[in-house]
Amino acid sequence: DKKRSLEISFVLLLFLILFYVRIYSLEKKEELHTDEIYSVMLANNIKYYWSNFEDGEYSGEDLKHSILNNCIEEQSPFCGNDVSKDLQDDLAHLWKNNGDTPHASLYYMLLRISFYFNNYLFTSSPKDVDIGNIIETGVGLNLLFFSISFLLFWALLRNISKRNILIILVGLALAFGNKMSIENTLLIREYQLAEVFIIALTLLSVNYVYAISNAKRISKAGYFIKFGLIVSGALSTGYLNAIYVLLIGCVIIVYACRYGRAKDV
Repeated sequence: DKKRSLEISFVLLLFLILFYVRIYSLEKKEELHTDEIYSVMLANNIKYYWSNFEDGEYSGEDLKHSILNNCIEEQSPFCGNDVSKDLQDDLAHLWKNNGDTPHASLYYMLLRISFYFNNYLFTSSPKDVDIGNIIETGVGLNLLFFSISFLLFWALLRNISKRNILIILVGLALAFGNKMSIENTLLIREYQLAEVFIIALTLLSVNYVYAISNAKRISKAGYFIKFGLIVSGALSTGYLNAIYVLLIGCVIIVYACRYGRAKDV
C-alpha cells in the first residue's frame, strides 16, 4: 500500500546516507589499531602472533610485512599458488585454536575468507603488503554486517512501534547515525558482527513474547533452533554478551509465567 511504499522509500534513503557516511569515513582511514592488527594476524595465522621476532635489524617495511603477511620466504607454503589450500589450513587452525580466549573463531574465519576472496594477502609479493587493501577488506566485511544489522533493527522497530514511520526513521537514525556506530563499522574487530547477533536475539525474543502474550501457537523446535544459533553467535563474539543473553532469558521467563505459558519456555 501507499504507506508501506513511503516507509520503504524513506528507510532506503536513510540507509544509503548512512552507508555513504561509512564509505566516506573509510576513505579517510589510513592506519590500523593494535587490536585490528591482531585480527589480521589471527585470521591469517601469522606466525609472529605466536612467537617472537628473531634477533636482528628490521626496517619498518620489514616489520609491516612480517606481521601482516605469512609469505615470508620463497619456500613458504603461503607463497605458493594454492591459495585454496592456504585458506583450508588457516580455517582448520582457527577451528582448533584461534589464540584469542575471550572470543570464538567465527569472526576470524569470516575475515580470513574475506581476504581469500579479495586476494590481497596471499597473492601479493612479499614486498607488497598494502594497508589500504587490508582496511578495505576488513571494513568491507563490516559493511555487510552493518547492512544486516540495519535490516534487523528496521524489523524490530516495525514490530514495537506498530509500523509508525516517524519512530522507525528516528530510531534507525539514532542507532546507526551516531559516531560510535560509524566507528564500530570502521574497526576491524568482531563488534559489528556481535551487533548483528544482539539485534537478531532481541528481534526473536520480541516475536516470542508477542506470540506468548497473544496466545499464539508456538513451534518449540523452531524457536529452539533459532535461539540456539543466535545465542551461540552472540556468545562467540564476546563474553560480555552473556550478560545480555541472560537478561533476555529472564524477561522471556517472566512473560511466559505471567501469561501461563511457562511450559513453552
